[in-house]
Amino acid sequence: MQTFLQIEAQDNLIVALQTLESGTELIVGGQPVTIKERIPAKHKFALSDLAAGDNAVMYGVIVGK
Repeated sequence: MQTFLQIEAQDNLIVALQTLESGTELIVGGQPVTIKERIPAKHKFALSDLAAGDNAVMYGVIVGK
């Protein structure tokens, strides 16, 4: 069963399709990602730390900063 959903390759926000526990290791777009804290199902998480002013990209578009 797929545990996450990434719509477009450039998305840096991903949707957890099931609860992801801290320490879970995923491969997203060919890159390893380790979940740092528990992510409840249907919540979003960033592929990497975002700094103030960074673009938040989901569905292939900027959805926030």
